Amino acid sequence: MRHPVESEPYTFSHMDFGPSAPGIRVGPWPGWRDIPAFPGITIVWDGGEARAEVHFWGDEFECKHIRAMAWIPPECDGVVQYAVDDDRLEPEYLDLFEDNPVSMQPRSVHLRPELLEVHPRLLITPDRVAELTANASATHRTGWTALCALVDDPQLPPGVTPESKTLPGPERLRAEDRAMISALIAMVDPSPHRVEQALRAYRAFVQETRQPEYAPLTIDTQSGEILFVLVLCLDWLHDRIPDPEREELKEWLWTLAARVRRFLPADRRDFAQAHYLGCALGLLAFSFAFWESHPDSRKWAGEFRGALDTILRMLPADGFHPHGMNLWIYEYGFLLRWVELFRVCAGEDLWISPHWRQASAFRAAALSHDGRFGITFGDPQYRVGGDSWCHYLIAARTLSQEAQRTGDLLANTPHAGVDFRHVPPRRRVYEFLFREPGVDAKPGVRVEKQEPGIRIFNDGGQVFARGTGNAGSVFTFRAGPPLGMQRYSSGERGAYGHADPCNGSFLWFRHNSLCVSGPGPTYRRDSALHNVITFGGKGQVGDGTVWLPDFFPPEFLCPTPSVSIHDRSLSLVVDTACSYLPFLQVKECRRALWADPDSAIVGVDTIECEDPTDIEWNLHSWGEFVPSDNGDVNTWLVLGKDESLSLHLLHPVSGTKSTGWTPFVPAYPHDGTRDHFFRWTVHGTKARFVWSLVAGRVPAGPELSGDTNAFTIRMPGGRRLRYDGRRLLPEGGQFAEEGQC
Repeated sequence: MRHPVESEPYTFSHMDFGPSAPGIRVGPWPGWRDIPAFPGITIVWDGGEARAEVHFWGDEFECKHIRAMAWIPPECDGVVQYAVDDDRLEPEYLDLFEDNPVSMQPRSVHLRPELLEVHPRLLITPDRVAELTANASATHRTGWTALCALVDDPQLPPGVTPESKTLPGPERLRAEDRAMISALIAMVDPSPHRVEQALRAYRAFVQETRQPEYAPLTIDTQSGEILFVLVLCLDWLHDRIPDPEREELKEWLWTLAARVRRFLPADRRDFAQAHYLGCALGLLAFSFAFWESHPDSRKWAGEFRGALDTILRMLPADGFHPHGMNLWIYEYGFLLRWVELFRVCAGEDLWISPHWRQASAFRAAALSHDGRFGITFGDPQYRVGGDSWCHYLIAARTLSQEAQRTGDLLANTPHAGVDFRHVPPRRRVYEFLFREPGVDAKPGVRVEKQEPGIRIFNDGGQVFARGTGNAGSVFTFRAGPPLGMQRYSSGERGAYGHADPCNGSFLWFRHNSLCVSGPGPTYRRDSALHNVITFGGKGQVGDGTVWLPDFFPPEFLCPTPSVSIHDRSLSLVVDTACSYLPFLQVKECRRALWADPDSAIVGVDTIECEDPTDIEWNLHSWGEFVPSDNGDVNTWLVLGKDESLSLHLLHPVSGTKSTGWTPFVPAYPHDGTRDHFFRWTVHGTKARFVWSLVAGRVPAGPELSGDTNAFTIRMPGGRRLRYDGRRLLPEGGQFAEEGQC
C-alpha cells in the first residue's frame, strides 16, 4: 500500500495497492485485492475430516510457524493427520487444543395471543398508538415536528463521503429512511395525506430493493437491516395497503428473507457480533410479522431465541465493550431491537440483565464532554453519534437516569463526519418511540452520579478517568483479554476483526483532541501504532495482521491491571509480557502509571528480554512532537491545534529519539486523521523508562531523586509521587479504592 500524492488525504480511497514493495505490507489478507489465497489445510481422522482456517499471529516470517484452527467433534477416534493443498506448505508438527465452539440450543417461542392476526405488532402494538398520538402534541411535540419536517421539507440527494461519512448540512434521506419515518407518521396521524405519503415512500423503497444492483442486499449485516425496515413498514402500514398489493409485497419479502437466510448457515458462531446480529435482526422481525403464514417463522424465531441465550451469557455485568464506540453503536443498535422484539411480540422481558444499564454506562464513560467523540480502543472511529435512542430505550426499560442523560446529550450532536450507518435519519423514529420523560420521576429509581469520575470495567481491564476542568479531559487505559473475560469464558476465544492489540496502552483526550492518540480504524493491527513497548518493530499477538486470531490460548491472555484510586487521580500497574509474540522472549513488560486527567500522566516501564534487542517506547498524538527550545534533549513539546503538552524523559538520559507521521493502512471508514509518533529506543536485554506528560508548556520538568529501583518524582506544583519498585503512588492523599481489575 502506498500513499502516492502527499497533498491528498491519507484515506483508503487515496491509496495505491500493488503486488510488490515499496510501501506498507497489507495483511496478511489472503484473497483480498489480488493477494493469493492461502493453501488449504485439511485435518483428517478415522471417519471424518475438517478444513482448517489459518489464523495469523504476526510472527510467521520469523518463525516459519503457521497456525490453523479446525473444529473436530469430540466423538472422533483414531489417528489425526493433516493434508495440504500446496506442496510448498509442509507443516513439521501439529498443535491440538481441546475446546468447544460457541453453540446455541433453539428455544420455543410463542407470539402473544392478543397479537394473532393483529397489526402493528413490531415494536408497537395497537394499544400504544393512542399514547403515541397524545405524545405527538404534548411531551414529544418537538421530536414530532422534526420528524414531519424530515419528509416534508425540500430534500437533498442521498450521499456520503468516500470514507462513508455523513455530509454536512440538512440530513439526507435514503429510501429506507423516508419509508420508515413516513410509516410512523401515518400510524400516528392517519390522515389521507399522511397515509398516501407513507404508501408512496414505501413503494419507492420496495422498488429500489428489487433492483439487481442494489448493494445492501449483498452484505449480511445490511441485508438484515433492509429486511427489518421493509417488514416493519409493512407491519405499521398493514391495514392501509390494498389486499392485492399486500400479497405482492408478501411474495417479495418471502423471497428476500430466503436470500438473507443464506447468509446464516448452520456453522455461523459469531452470535454476539455485529454481522450476525444485524443479519438475524431482519429475519427475527420477519418471523414475527409472518407468524401465521410462513412455514419457517416459528423455527427461525426459536433459533434466534436460543442464540440470544448464548449472547446474553457473553455480556458482562459491568457493561465492558471490547471494540470501538462505532461498533458499540452498530452492535447494540441491532441487539437492543432483538430484546425489544421479544418483549413486545413474545411477552418475554429480558431487560432484567444487569448488563443493559452498565452498557450505557460504558458508553458514557468513553464519551467526550460535548458528546461528539468516543474515546476507547478496538477499531475506533473516534467521531461517533446517532445512538441516543439506544440509551432512551435502556432508560425506559431499566429506569436508569444516567442512560436517560446520556441519550439527551447525544440526541442533537452534529451528524457531519459520522459513519452514515450510525446516524441514519430514521433513528429519529426510535427517539420518538423510546424516550420516556418521566424516568427520573418513577418510584424506586436508583439515583446515579451526575458525572462519573473514575469508572473501572473489570471484565476487560479498562479504566476511565474524567477531568473536572475546562479542558474536557478523558483518560483511558486498557489491558486484558481481547474480548473480555466473560466472552472468553463463554466460549468466544478469539479477538474478532474489530479488536486490536493494545494491552497497556492509554489515550488522553483534551480540548476536543487526542493529545495521546490511537490509530483509528486500520487494516493492520500493528502494536507500534499504540502507546506500548515494541521490540525491533514487533509487538503483541496479532501484530501486522488484519484480523486478530479467532483462538487465543489462555496463556496468552493479558492480565487486567491493579488499580488504586486517590481523590481524582488513579494509579495502576500491569505486566503485559504474556501478550507478546513468543519469539520475542519478553520476560517482563511492566507498566506502572499514575494519571490525573486534568494535569499529568507519569509512567515507569520496566522491561526484560532473554536476548539483546531494540526496546522501543512508543507514543502517539494528533499534535506534533518538537524538541523543547530550552536545549534539553530529553524535554519535548507536543503541539496541537488547541492543546500543548510537555513530554519529559526522566530516565534513561540516553537512547535514540525519532519522530514523524505515523504510517498505517487506513480502513475504508478512516477519516484521514493522521497522528505523529515519538519513539524512544534503547538496545539491550533490560530497560526502565521513566517519563511524564504534563498539560501545557512546562519547560522545567519533574525532578527525580533516589536510585533506579525506588525513587521519588516531584511534579511541577509540588505534588510528589513515590515509586516503590512496582507501583507509582502519590504521597499522602485519600485512597478511595484499591484492587485488581
